[in-house]
Amino acid sequence: MPDSADVLSPAAPAPIPKVSVCVTTYNHEFYIAQAIESVLMQSTTFDVEVVIGEDCSQDGTRDLLLECQKQFPDRIRLLLHPENVGPQRNFLLTLKECRGQYVALLDGDDYWIDPHKLQKQVDCLDSRQESVGCAHNALQISGDPPVPIRLQNRRSKAMYSAEDLIMSDPFATGALMIRRSATADLPPWFSTLTSGDWVLIYWTSRLGPYIYLNEVMSAYRVHPAGVWSGRSRLLQLRTILEVLAAFELHSTAPLAERARMATAGCLLEAAAEHAAQGQYRPGWRSLARAFAVSRGVPPGGMREVATVALCLAVPGFVRLLRLRRARQRTNCRAEDPPRDPHSPEL
Repeated sequence: MPDSADVLSPAAPAPIPKVSVCVTTYNHEFYIAQAIESVLMQSTTFDVEVVIGEDCSQDGTRDLLLECQKQFPDRIRLLLHPENVGPQRNFLLTLKECRGQYVALLDGDDYWIDPHKLQKQVDCLDSRQESVGCAHNALQISGDPPVPIRLQNRRSKAMYSAEDLIMSDPFATGALMIRRSATADLPPWFSTLTSGDWVLIYWTSRLGPYIYLNEVMSAYRVHPAGVWSGRSRLLQLRTILEVLAAFELHSTAPLAERARMATAGCLLEAAAEHAAQGQYRPGWRSLARAFAVSRGVPPGGMREVATVALCLAVPGFVRLLRLRRARQRTNCRAEDPPRDPHSPEL
C-alpha cells in the first residue's frame, strides 16, 4: 500500500474480482456520480471491484465518493491522497491497487453507456489469450446537458498491434480493458511522463495485440477542465511527442523506427497548428524538425507538406488550412496548464 494515500477497503476481505475498474478523479464533483453509476449498472457473470484514486480535489468530489463507498462498501475501494500528486502518479498508484485479472480504465468525468461493456470485453479477452487488451469506440460529448459531437475514431481492423497503435491516436481511456499481468513491473520512467494511459497502451502492446470492438460503449466528455480535452492541440502534441520520445528510447529497433516516424507526423501537424494560429517562426521550426526526424518526407506526403509550407509562407492560405484541418478532425480523429520547461519543444 502506498504511503501517500489512505485506502478504504471493505471491512472484510473480499474475493479477488475478475475485473478491477480503475477510476481516477480530480475536481469532478459534477461528473463522478454518473461515472460510478455507469460502472455499477454493468451486468456481468463475474465479480467487479471499483478502485477510485481521488487526488485531493478542491470541490465536493471526495465527499461524494465517501458517500458512495458507504452505500457500496463491498464494491468500491477509495485511494484518498492527503495532497495532490498529479494525474500521472494518481493513475499509477490507483492502477497498482487493482486486484482483478483484467483492469478497465475510466476517467472520473467520463462514463459508460452500454451495460454489457465489461462482459463483452472479458469474453473477448478470455477467448483470445494472445491479446493484451480490448478496446472499443467512444462517443465524444460536450455541454450540459451533454450533446454528442462525433465518434472518437473510425477504425476498421479487429486487432491492433504496437506498430498500428504508434501511428495513430490511441483509444479513449474509458474504452480500455487490459490484462493486469501486462501492467506489472512498469519501468521507472513511466512516472516522469504526463499521459499515463497513452504510454500504457504503447508499452503493453509490445506484449500482444489489442482487440477492437467496433461498438460505441462509452462517452468521452470534452470540457475546458478536462485533463486532455482542456488542452490546446499544441499542448496535446507536445505531450504525444514526450510519450513517443520515451517509447523510441526504450523500444527495440522496429518499434523505435515507427515511433520516430510518428514523431515526424506530430511535428508536421504542429507546424500546421502554428500556421493556423499565425505563429510562423515556430511553424517553420516544427516543419524543419519534421523533415530532420523523418530523414526525408514526413508522413502525410509532399502534398500535406506543401500545404503547410504555403500557409507559413503566405498568411492568406491560413483560412484554407483551418478549413481543411477542421474537416479532417470531423471525419477521423479526436480532439492551459503552464508548459513544462522539460517537455519537448514543438
